[in-house]
Amino acid sequence: MDEYYFLQIKEGPCSPYVDSVHKWIMEKQLAAIFSTKTINELKDDKSKKDQQDFVIKFSDSKTNGTKLISIGQNENNIETVYIYEKAGPLKFYDKKSKYTVDPANYSKVSQNNIDNVIGFPVKLIKQEQIAKCPLVLATMKSNQWLTRGTFKKIDPSNMKNAKDEDGYDNSYFGNIKAIEYVRTKKKQKVKDFLQYLECLSPIEFETLVAKIKEAQGYFVPAYKGGALKDYDIICRNENGKNKKDEYIQVKLNLYQDSYNKYKQKRSDDLHIYCVSNKTKKTIQDGPEIYDWEYIEKAIKKHQSVKDWLMKSLDWVDFIP
Repeated sequence: MDEYYFLQIKEGPCSPYVDSVHKWIMEKQLAAIFSTKTINELKDDKSKKDQQDFVIKFSDSKTNGTKLISIGQNENNIETVYIYEKAGPLKFYDKKSKYTVDPANYSKVSQNNIDNVIGFPVKLIKQEQIAKCPLVLATMKSNQWLTRGTFKKIDPSNMKNAKDEDGYDNSYFGNIKAIEYVRTKKKQKVKDFLQYLECLSPIEFETLVAKIKEAQGYFVPAYKGGALKDYDIICRNENGKNKKDEYIQVKLNLYQDSYNKYKQKRSDDLHIYCVSNKTKKTIQDGPEIYDWEYIEKAIKKHQSVKDWLMKSLDWVDFIP
């Protein structure tokens, strides 16, 4: 089975780093990380966990089926996803080699501490403008857990002991399916409606919930709460049919720690919509939860919402 890893390629000693994906993947044809340390030093350095994982993983010659994904601007400054695989051994390149960072990306203070390059040759599998990719892939860079580091495995098993505040806001199932779609241009199969919803990006799922509420007769002034502290969607009842206004929090995966925070508010108007409900909540002890089972029933009642969902996921081989 293929494994997928997300590699950020940015030069510089600290934020703001310089996006260098096109330089290294397309021009140098090298998957690179940057460090003042050697490969063996990084293997023993637990404080550099992502870099340590990178050198340990790719020091092994047995990496068949391992694919990497990087997202950055191409030669025309268009955001692009690059899918590639290892095509040669991992090596250390000092400042005298042909593989070097640009000193201009390092401040005057750090000129005496410029990084060396550690990397391996790559074979490009696919490059695609991010705007042409499924949105769940296009929004990967908004995932803090992925983008806070250098090298991360895109793996649904990362969810086993996850908490919301750790940044695990997606099971990555949809990301992997989207990568496979971009790579092969074949519609991706899923086994059920739960997996189907996991192919939505957070923005798309929030839009889906808003469209369901509109179909139920609510007025939704905006699909994205943004600056609202506790709510993602506000739904106003304007039809006078004994319905209250609803204030909605949206989570792809709802965990107990997040639910406990909402539970403390004790608000009858707060409703939580999620794909997967991983809490031990009972119906009496806090805000009501609506998960994939409720959503599946709701879209069957409202054809316009179902049509929108199928259009949004037209790259997935499934009929809800």
